[in-house]
Amino acid sequence: MSWESLVEQMGASRRLAPSSLSFYRGSVRIFSRHFPGLGPLEVQENHLTEFFLAQKKAPTVSENTAGMRLRALLTVLRWAQRRGLLLINPGQDLRAPKGPRPLPPILSREQVRALLEAPLGCKRIMIRYRDRALLELLYANGMRAGEVSALNLDDLDLPGALVKIRGGKGKPRCSPLNGPSVDSLRAYLEESRPAVAEPGEQALFLTMTGLRMSAKNLSSQLHRYGQMLGISGVTPHALRRALATHLL
Repeated sequence: MSWESLVEQMGASRRLAPSSLSFYRGSVRIFSRHFPGLGPLEVQENHLTEFFLAQKKAPTVSENTAGMRLRALLTVLRWAQRRGLLLINPGQDLRAPKGPRPLPPILSREQVRALLEAPLGCKRIMIRYRDRALLELLYANGMRAGEVSALNLDDLDLPGALVKIRGGKGKPRCSPLNGPSVDSLRAYLEESRPAVAEPGEQALFLTMTGLRMSAKNLSSQLHRYGQMLGISGVTPHALRRALATHLL
């Protein structure tokens, strides 16, 4: 039994989001590099402690990241014991310290407005209409990057102003679309997407090469708009937090 197989089984049973599953995979790979050949059945508490201390001392790893990686390992081991895959959880007495995590500043209405308008200055029609539509969805519907990336054409009901949101841990849900979102999506579907979409392609948001736009692509694009406007901390989650704050 390998670390990788445990993570995959846990991810399937808990229906982990792709980003969460990726972090668990990365954490066990780093642990495996530190202790080559040491599988889940052989690991002891001292191995976990040594790994955490080594991570803390690494010049490129913060204490928060070291703690998060240890917590990922402890979560996998705890899940494996509960499923009967491990008789003893070697990390049952360990607690990974949580360092301070100051919240980033919340985007103001003016900053969000500037972000929504930023794509309109792009010379490439494909990017102009695509990014305006996805920014509207992220902010107006509070969607996560993975949820926007997972959207297919049949998830949209523009006449009914509805979108089916998938990609998270829960069941698909329908969310209403506001007027600007409907208008920007219609413009994208009519003016931009046909230029790059292959016949039969179902993904809603596409890259310039016609592939599904990943959550990483989407986040990188938002970061570029933030740099262009001189606004720090522009992420899909920042727009989600801004929506919640502005609604309050």
